[in-house]
This record gives sequence, C-alpha cells and structure tokens, in this order.
Amino acid sequence: MLEDKISAFLGELENRGIEITGETVFICNDGAVMFMPTEHETVDIALVRNPVKIDYNLGITDEDMELWKTTGEILQELGGKDDGGD
Repeated sequence: MLEDKISAFLGELENRGIEITGETVFICNDGAVMFMPTEHETVDIALVRNPVKIDYNLGITDEDMELWKTTGEILQELGGKDDGGD
C-alpha cells in the first residue's frame, strides 16, 4: 500500500527528470518525502504526513553541512554517540 505510493512518487520524479543527489526533501501538497543516503550506499526514505510551511531561512550552507558530517564521523571514530550534533 505505502510502497505503491512511494513507487508512484518515484515514477513522477523520473517523468519530470528530477534526479536525487544527497539529502533531498520534497514538499508535496499533502506531505513531505525525504531521501537520506546512508553510509552503506543505500537510501533511507522518510515520509512526513503533516508538514508545516513557515517563511524562514535556516541559513545553512554546504560548508556547514560538511562540518556537521565530519564532526559526527569523528565522534563515531572516538566511540562517542552521534546524535545529530546536539
């Protein structure tokens, strides 16, 4: 059931010529779909049924994201917990 809807969504992206690179989120009329590459060269898909749109800029740059990723990797190597940077 849900898998069919995800397949239909992926088909729509393909029809529109949209390619997914890196972490990507699509805000649809009735929800959001987020694609997150994993360290195992697979992609996790998260569905959010209740997106709330606000007029706000996070101000996140590519450099910020790279630093966040690097910090998480260092913590994992040191045996710490990577909890999203908090």
